[in-house]
Amino acid sequence: MVSTAGGSGVGRAVIETSARSIALLLRAGVWGWGKAEAAIVAPHTPATFWRGAGAPYRALALRLYARLLDATPVLYAGVGAPLLKLWTLATMDPSGGGAAARGLARARARLTRAAKRHAVLFAAFPSSEALRGCERSDVTTTIMVRAGWVCEALRHAATTSAAPQARVAAIAAANAFWDALPALEAEARGTSAEGSFAAASAMVLSTCASHLAEALKTTPTMVPMVRKIVQLSSTRGARGCETRASTLTRLFLAIAAVFDARDAIMLTTLVAALHEAVERPSDDVDVIWRALDKRDALQAELGISSEKIAALKEYILIQCAKRSIERVRYSAASASAMQSAKGWCHALASLAKTAGDDIEWFTTLMPAFLDAMQPPAVPVGKGAAPPPISIAPGGTRAAMFATLADVVKHHPNLIANV
Repeated sequence: MVSTAGGSGVGRAVIETSARSIALLLRAGVWGWGKAEAAIVAPHTPATFWRGAGAPYRALALRLYARLLDATPVLYAGVGAPLLKLWTLATMDPSGGGAAARGLARARARLTRAAKRHAVLFAAFPSSEALRGCERSDVTTTIMVRAGWVCEALRHAATTSAAPQARVAAIAAANAFWDALPALEAEARGTSAEGSFAAASAMVLSTCASHLAEALKTTPTMVPMVRKIVQLSSTRGARGCETRASTLTRLFLAIAAVFDARDAIMLTTLVAALHEAVERPSDDVDVIWRALDKRDALQAELGISSEKIAALKEYILIQCAKRSIERVRYSAASASAMQSAKGWCHALASLAKTAGDDIEWFTTLMPAFLDAMQPPAVPVGKGAAPPPISIAPGGTRAAMFATLADVVKHHPNLIANV
């Protein structure tokens, strides 16, 4: 009987005895791995366990898995996909912190040390500052720190040349976390860890989507994963997190890797991402340009071609930004439309400061800007009413004038083209 008092609800001695008994049955050939795994995840099944098991059952299963690493070759088999999946799920478990989770922390530490000894997965766990402490069973480690470990390990697994097969294990781990996320998210909802878990999950998913885009784009997982990143990034906890900028950077690079302007679902996903990054009040409004900068080193690491980056950037400027500016005059009553325009003004001013000599995009946007900045019509004649011309609110026009001033300040030659 598993209690819900905290952790697995089962004593350490009981778990150790159970693990040794299962190991003995495996070594004697009495049980196969299928029967052993069915006992570990009972009363669930291996196919549904991570999508439906509660925290005590997950903790118990992970503690048993960690103690059976040397009893069966299944967990060490091939490229180490089962091992990396278990490590990712143990590390990202929202119940993995606090005094009640000491057993889960020890299981995570065992899995980490096993992965470092693995013939393929060792490449995913190099000696780096980002992975410092991941092999220790420290129960005070926050979910954000643990998410940083997962991001770093998956990044190395996806890009390492020392053991290219580790990329297969990274794909399996990403899919395992994606399958388990709804249950983990529901468990964290309404608790003090809800905001931090949302930010941590967005960070891990953005790493998976960007570094494994080529593998995931042929599956039905990619677009829902990108949309989930946008949803998680819009939560209160994620918006105030210091990792938000890097999450959004990887989000836009993932979109660039699979972007197709003819795909309606992809376009709605891009619009949602732009709304979160640009149109809502935020200090990270220029993150989109950092992500789509041709000189960005992360693009080279991900292997995204400059043509894809340029295509997405052009679509964003010529279609999305231009549309937001064009509708300003005719949407004065919409607070969201005005906020959207102000967000784009801020974003375009930021782009002008870093665009170098590449300013062709603004010559295309100039007519929309001049039209949106049209002042109120002046009445003609004494007592006459002004013509009924739609105009943008004064605050929005002022933001556009400020943007135009910034662009001209950094690109004075633009005046000759007006």
